[in-house]
Amino acid sequence: MTQNPLVTWQYEQIEAECALLSGHVTDPDCPCDTDTENCIRKHLLTIEALAKETYPMDITDQEKQGMADLADQARTWRKKIEQYTIGSGSPEPANPREPIRTEALAAGAGEVKIFNEKGEFHAGSFKTIKHDENTLVLVGCPVDSASFEGGECICRDTGERGCMELHSITSFQKKNPKPSVAETERRIDEAKAEIEALDSALKANRARELIYIIPRRGEYKGEVKALTKKQFRELLGYDPPPAVLTNGHVRWEYILDQLASERGFASSDDLKEGIERARDQNERLQNLRSELSYLKASLKEIEASPLECETIKLEAACPVFPGEVCRSEVTECDGLSFTVVRQPSYWIGYSDGTPQFVQRYARDARKELREVVKPFKG
Repeated sequence: MTQNPLVTWQYEQIEAECALLSGHVTDPDCPCDTDTENCIRKHLLTIEALAKETYPMDITDQEKQGMADLADQARTWRKKIEQYTIGSGSPEPANPREPIRTEALAAGAGEVKIFNEKGEFHAGSFKTIKHDENTLVLVGCPVDSASFEGGECICRDTGERGCMELHSITSFQKKNPKPSVAETERRIDEAKAEIEALDSALKANRARELIYIIPRRGEYKGEVKALTKKQFRELLGYDPPPAVLTNGHVRWEYILDQLASERGFASSDDLKEGIERARDQNERLQNLRSELSYLKASLKEIEASPLECETIKLEAACPVFPGEVCRSEVTECDGLSFTVVRQPSYWIGYSDGTPQFVQRYARDARKELREVVKPFKG
């Protein structure tokens, strides 16, 4: 990142606004929309302004592109918010409150909500934004309010960047995928590491032998409250005197001071805390061992079963011609993504974003993609 102090300050302000935006969007208890306040729109507007302000500063071309994209994204989502809050009173043209039409993707893979017709945008200006794992947003430069020059969308009123409008939102209906071998192995390694750490911590806990005095049922379930006569006798070697008995039990204060001293604890409270901590460590250890057994069995099942692949046909951004929308087919197998994308006169195949081949015809591209996928299915 650029070390210019002003640029660093700008980035910190953008990061802070993004954090506030994330908090307001995800917190269901936030009264974000009131008669006098619209937090989400406010933060989007600030992010857009900061990104535009940072763009001409002394930063790399890659950083400039990032700031330009951020301004476009923030403005697109701000205008989407405005159509539900400010409505027709917005000083800027707002998209329809509802999409003009909704189209289903093939094989029930999801749907595309179209808010403006393709002809309302400059040719070659379309840009795809991956909002999240299940959502793609297509934006473009509108012909009625902006010019498209040198690959940039320039607002006619201000002469600045940042006039991209929403064309469509594609939502994918993701199936619950079978856990991959890599993911299951990762979880197994994490469980083993936590088991090892907990086992060492439990062995070092000098109160672990007293876990059994915590009752598993009854009035004092799960708490170090009282001991039975038998437990008192086992720990101290003699019967409890009648003076310390309450309903046939001995309150923990009458015994833990002596036990704490014998086990090197400073006080009965420290020993009580150690017993409860040992209880929690032991319970977590048992749960982890059960989870580890389940994960190992699952790994054997996954390795023995054929790999499931799913193919989705959609329109996506053309890798070779940025801004254009191209037909593509995405095949997902065990967390890996294989794609063929149609260019004007040929198809390109990708494996997790890395180009693998070029073919003239669709049938040859699909055939070669199957060969790329085959080792993973095996």
